[in-house]
Amino acid sequence: MKFATLLKLLFTLSIPFACKKGEPTMVRPESSANGLEIVWETPIIANPNATGGLGMDPCIHDSLVVFSTNTSYLGKGAPVLFMNKRTGQILDTWSDYIEGPWTYTEETAQALDGYLILSSITSIDCINLDTRRTQWSEKFQAVGPKIYLSDDFVYTGVIFNNQTSAAVVRTRPESNQWDTIYFFTSTDAMSHILMVSILAKWPMAMK
Repeated sequence: MKFATLLKLLFTLSIPFACKKGEPTMVRPESSANGLEIVWETPIIANPNATGGLGMDPCIHDSLVVFSTNTSYLGKGAPVLFMNKRTGQILDTWSDYIEGPWTYTEETAQALDGYLILSSITSIDCINLDTRRTQWSEKFQAVGPKIYLSDDFVYTGVIFNNQTSAAVVRTRPESNQWDTIYFFTSTDAMSHILMVSILAKWPMAMK
């Protein structure tokens, strides 16, 4: 019994190393308590000894699952991965960040109308999910990093004028044409604290 168990364990551990880089691991469907099944697994980190990595919440676009990893993978720095949603095969990648990658978690990555918007603390990149190429990129003195969606617009907060002014701004995802929704300029230390507080809490009004 122990020998049979050992063989099963060795076979399980050998599966990831038998697969080519970037190709999905073929697994036997497993049923969970709610009846769902795992139909494929795809590695998103290059180091097989690593326990995991951070990335954006996956989104579905047509026949693709779009995901990201915060590590170097497939020769690129923290790429966005375009995977076949039926097989898990990586079909394409994107990593043309205007300032370099950020760890995109929670509301720092949002998909809207066929575009994926990625925000760091000083820049925003927008990817056209149909072409899998950059739609636009923009640098800021300070931005977000969280972004929010409402009424087909992308909203975020920016700080500028040597951190004395702040604004809530919005754009359509395809255009990079920002409109100012709310503007505030600090005149002393107290008003600066108020400005930062408003910028941090304004998204709560949209929920």
